[in-house]
Amino acid sequence: PGARRRQAGDQAHALAAARKDVVTAHAHGDVLQALNADGPLRARVREIHWAVRSFLPFVARIAVAIYDPKTTYLKTFIHSSDGDDPLPHYQAPMGELPSLRKLLEEKRPRVIQHMLTFETAESEHAKRLGRAGYAASYTMPMFSNGTFLGFVFFNSRQTDVFSETALAQLDIFGHLVCLLVIQELASIRTLSAALESARHIVHARDSET
Repeated sequence: PGARRRQAGDQAHALAAARKDVVTAHAHGDVLQALNADGPLRARVREIHWAVRSFLPFVARIAVAIYDPKTTYLKTFIHSSDGDDPLPHYQAPMGELPSLRKLLEEKRPRVIQHMLTFETAESEHAKRLGRAGYAASYTMPMFSNGTFLGFVFFNSRQTDVFSETALAQLDIFGHLVCLLVIQELASIRTLSAALESARHIVHARDSET
């Protein structure tokens, strides 16, 4: 009898817990739900930026620079920030960017917690960022199947904000941005290939006539 009472009590407790779970269940808002919709890369990066700021409000800018292996130039590609873009249409050869080239060689990200001496920086892009008020940065190199694509930049107007906890979160968002860029570049290559094929077909028909 005692065993049966204990068993009945356990069953009643389990049923009560299950009912409590049902009562306390609630909907969860997906902070990146907007990525499910179709839209340009700029809008998607902006959505990611908003999501980042919900966790890390000091991240004032996310930007991507793409590497062109044909010219060896690094070129600004996309950005989301709380102000004007300090680097519109900026490009520079990797050979003139030793600190970024070092990141590429080491295949590791870089944290700069205090960048208030931008006027003595080695590159024009660093000086422009300083003049725009950015004081700290986290830079991640982007790769696709081992091939270097460029960099993702996270900038803050505050110093000493990139803690290990913050960096662990930014690593996830940085790789998400990288995946979106890979998808965008693949779409561009597909479109370019289709246009090139169409051009060859038109040229061939013109030659026949």
